[in-house]
Amino acid sequence: MVATHKPMSIVESNRLLHELRIHQIELEQQNAELRQNRDELELRVNERTAALTKTVDELQREIAHRAMVERTLQESEAKYRALFEDAGDYLLVLTAPTSLGDEVYIIDVNHAACIHHGYTHEELIGKPISFLEDPSCWEKSKSAVTLEKPGDFCLIETVHVRKDGSTFPVEASLRLIRIGDAQPVIMAIERDISKRKQDEEAVREANQFSDQIIRCTQEGVIVYDMNLRYRIWNPFMELLTGMTSEEVVGGDPVVLFPFLQETGLIERLKRAQAGESLKSDDFYYTLPKSGKSGWCSQLSAPLRNTKGEIIGVISTIREITDRKHMVDALRQAFEIAKSANSAMSRLLRVIAHEFRTPLSLLTGCTDILDRYWDRMTPAKRYEQNQHIRSAARQMSNLVQSVMTFNSLGRDGSLDDQQLLDIDNFCRSVASEVEAICSAGHRFEVAIAEECGTALLSETLFRRVMVNLLTNAFRYTPSNGTIVLRVNREEKLLVMEIADTGPGMPEEDQSLVFDAFYRGRNAKGQRGFGLGLSIVSDALSKMGGTVTMNSTLGVGTAMLVEIPAGDKMPEVN
Repeated sequence: MVATHKPMSIVESNRLLHELRIHQIELEQQNAELRQNRDELELRVNERTAALTKTVDELQREIAHRAMVERTLQESEAKYRALFEDAGDYLLVLTAPTSLGDEVYIIDVNHAACIHHGYTHEELIGKPISFLEDPSCWEKSKSAVTLEKPGDFCLIETVHVRKDGSTFPVEASLRLIRIGDAQPVIMAIERDISKRKQDEEAVREANQFSDQIIRCTQEGVIVYDMNLRYRIWNPFMELLTGMTSEEVVGGDPVVLFPFLQETGLIERLKRAQAGESLKSDDFYYTLPKSGKSGWCSQLSAPLRNTKGEIIGVISTIREITDRKHMVDALRQAFEIAKSANSAMSRLLRVIAHEFRTPLSLLTGCTDILDRYWDRMTPAKRYEQNQHIRSAARQMSNLVQSVMTFNSLGRDGSLDDQQLLDIDNFCRSVASEVEAICSAGHRFEVAIAEECGTALLSETLFRRVMVNLLTNAFRYTPSNGTIVLRVNREEKLLVMEIADTGPGMPEEDQSLVFDAFYRGRNAKGQRGFGLGLSIVSDALSKMGGTVTMNSTLGVGTAMLVEIPAGDKMPEVN
């Protein structure tokens, strides 16, 4: 049977189409929502995937970093251990005390410390540090360790004890350190300082030895710093200057001793400071504190440390005042000896010259008498005898002059003073000289009554009178006049001897008292030029003076003034 469909109406068809369109729109909206949801889901999946990938990458990097850090830590630990164990010093890691006086324990210790102390690593770990210390050092070590915060440092010296009981000195360098968030610990670096202590003891002994030498030496020892201030002033310098080391050390030399400015000392010290070793130099000193003065000799050289660097100047001082006086005395003695030797040589030459003429006269006259005695008249014989007597007299005078000159400095002094009757003494000496030297001269003697007695050296006074009168007679013509006047002026004895001889040129008058000097107008007269030198020497010993007043062609006057007392000094 065939079904038959009733045809749809237009309205139903439109409604159905409308429903289909609405259903299609709904389907499209659902599809759009599905696509949107799918896109959002896909976006979220992509974001989650990216984040997860990033996290995975970060985790992988973190893992790699941690692996690298772990390797680094392992390497560092290995290096630390190698350094720790191979170190030549004794390394100990100690617990840090929480309060002052707490016991400190050993956390770790290196191989060198174990070997030197004689223990194994296991025997030392966990032991208190006092286990290694000499009991006498415990309290001192505890009080010396003052570490409060990381980074604090201290250095102590103590004594450690080996397992066998022997001890050795230790220098410990302690530092409080913190690693990360861990509790702080003490890192101790210790060294056996036995050798250093021995060296220090040797240095102390050397310093003590040097100090004893400096203190006991009988020379001054001065040390200057680089500012040329005093650093060392030994006891000899204290004794010499009267200034103690406390007064001098640190002071400026020129301020303390102003006289040094004039000696050039500072310049010499600067030269020594520059490295020059100076020769000994003498200088005169006057001490402001005591007024003491004298001569010193100073020898300066650069002061160097063990590296050869100049760190100051060292000087030695010698007090040479006595030596200076001795040298001056020797020099004067040498000059005197030299002068005496020169005088002796000159005297010998003069003697040879002056004796030649009278000796020739003697030999000539005796030869004439020997050959022609029988043929000579009594008058001729008398004439030759007179020549012989004159030659003998000349030689006697020459010998007397030499003997008198040779006795200078030995004969006659103020020790042989005696009270002389001036009138009698002067007339007696005048008569003696007149008898020997007069050749028809007119001789006047005037002795004032007030002369009385005078305290004089007879030897020296006679020497003055004899030489002045002899000179006057010798150089005055036989028809001339010689005058001797003596008077007293309070405590001075005044004597004048005047003659009418040829006089003396003015240019010669200042030289006539020198030994061997003879005036230019003295030719033809025998003599050595010693008479007035002898007079000057004698008057010098008596404290007297002699003055010459001479005019050519008129004559010469010699004025003598001698201090003369009138009584013998009292003897205790």
